[in-house]
This record gives sequence, C-alpha cells and structure tokens, in this order.
Amino acid sequence: MIRVLYQFKAKAGQEQKFEQLWETVSNTIRAKCPGARGSVLLRGVDDLSHYIGVARWDSPDSWRKMRQSDVPNLEETEELVAVAQVLSVEITYEVKSLES
Repeated sequence: MIRVLYQFKAKAGQEQKFEQLWETVSNTIRAKCPGARGSVLLRGVDDLSHYIGVARWDSPDSWRKMRQSDVPNLEETEELVAVAQVLSVEITYEVKSLES
C-alpha cells in the first residue's frame, strides 16, 4: 500500500472551489482507476490556503497507470490546477496504519 502526498496552495478566494474540485476529481479517480483506495484532504490551521491531499493506492504501479491514463485529463483537473498551485507530489510506502 502507498500514500501519495500532494501539497497545494489555493489562490485567494478560491478555497471552496478547490475543495469541491478535489472531491470531484478524487471520486472520479476512485471510481475509474483500479488500485485507488480513496483520499483525504487536509487544510492548514495557520494558512487556510495551504492544503495537503493524501491518496491511498495499492501500489506505485497502480498510481502510475492512473497518471498515464485519460483520467487525470478531466476538465475538473484542469480547473483544479487553475485555482491552486501544486507545490509538491511525493509517493510514500505505508509502513503502518493505526487508523480504525
């Protein structure tokens, strides 16, 4: 299992739009891409324009296959990038989860 960490900086006044687009894109990916196991979106306490998205995938290969498919080219993905700057993307292995 892996987690992909995305850091975003939403443009001023575009936070709600960003959150809506993140949900739409994430739901589409989960529905259409084998290996996608859902995601969570976190928002900064001190900087309300700073977001971290954490996506869960079966493997690095399943995430890479999604990236090479047509799914990331959704109209909503283009809108998401228009309202927020992507600061970083990092693929990490899930070592241990203590979530319920």
